[in-house]
Amino acid sequence: MARLCDIVLLMTIITVSGTLAADSEERLVRMLFNESTYNSGVRPAQTPSEVVSVKITLAVSQVISVIEKEEVMRTNVWVQQEWTDPRLSWNKEDYDHIDLIRVPAEAVWRPDIMLFNNKDGQYDVALYTRVLVYDSGYVYWLPPAIFTSECSINVRHFPFDKQNCTLMFGSWTYDKREIDLIQGGYMTDDFKESGEWAILEIPDRRVETEDNVFIAYDFMLARKPLFYLVNMIVPIILLTTLALLVFYLPVDCGEKVGLCINILLALVVFLLLIAD
Repeated sequence: MARLCDIVLLMTIITVSGTLAADSEERLVRMLFNESTYNSGVRPAQTPSEVVSVKITLAVSQVISVIEKEEVMRTNVWVQQEWTDPRLSWNKEDYDHIDLIRVPAEAVWRPDIMLFNNKDGQYDVALYTRVLVYDSGYVYWLPPAIFTSECSINVRHFPFDKQNCTLMFGSWTYDKREIDLIQGGYMTDDFKESGEWAILEIPDRRVETEDNVFIAYDFMLARKPLFYLVNMIVPIILLTTLALLVFYLPVDCGEKVGLCINILLALVVFLLLIAD
């Protein structure tokens, strides 16, 4: 009986603690996002001339494909964005030591980071995930995206070629006098290898124009040639060898014409398979 009472008491304490924590977080959210004190459409600057710093880090998940005919590259990435919003800071001692809240992305100010060299009209991220807000005003957002970007293809050394495809990120709304983009590099913690392309390096660089600033990620890609060696180069060598062997057959051999026709048909079928 005493043990049952202890269990009931413990469950009551846990329930009350959880309720108090939920109440504290609700009070905190209401305080931060009060319409009279916070507007998500206003830049988080203390003065009109202050420049808001936004750190961009690209978390690369996968190089889905590189389509040579259309000169595009499709990638699966997370665009990590970090900035500080002084309006979203609080004293955690007043809210049961809560130092982190998660709020909808639509509720906070965002720097409108877009992919400028997209090829399919999808400028923005694929999903508006929740934003992490810390008690210091530090804001962390990691939305996923599947981008289709422009990529100039040079197949001179195919299938041993290397390509350089660039992702160019910048703010769609603000110029460099309002926000400053900081290079954060790239991450491959959850990277999935492609069966056709190997990533040699992804250097990032800051591109600054008269009015805007961009962060560019150069995907240095090397094609994996094994598939093309087995399915293209080796069959071509074999067909060429058979075509040369025809000249070693005697002129009066009745199978000479038949072998030439068979080689020609095999070459036509092979070309059709390559075209598909």
